[in-house]
Amino acid sequence: MTASGAFSSGKNGNVTASLTLSPPAPPPPSTFSCPKGQKGPELAQVSYTSAGITDETNGITEPIPGTFAACVLPDFRGACS
Repeated sequence: MTASGAFSSGKNGNVTASLTLSPPAPPPPSTFSCPKGQKGPELAQVSYTSAGITDETNGITEPIPGTFAACVLPDFRGACS
């Protein structure tokens, strides 16, 4: 999964910006079946590991350590437990 953007620095050379990654879509209904009365799959939680940022102009890549997780169904009790 990737996101890209063009950023420029201010007078002091610092760059402050952000990119947003959207979670992948759930699998198509043909690969998943639900009991009668329930609808297709919903993505409840997403996590990213082995993230990094690349300066394509200068060919520099810097890893971002850790795991980043988010609940994308916060209004459904127990969806991300």
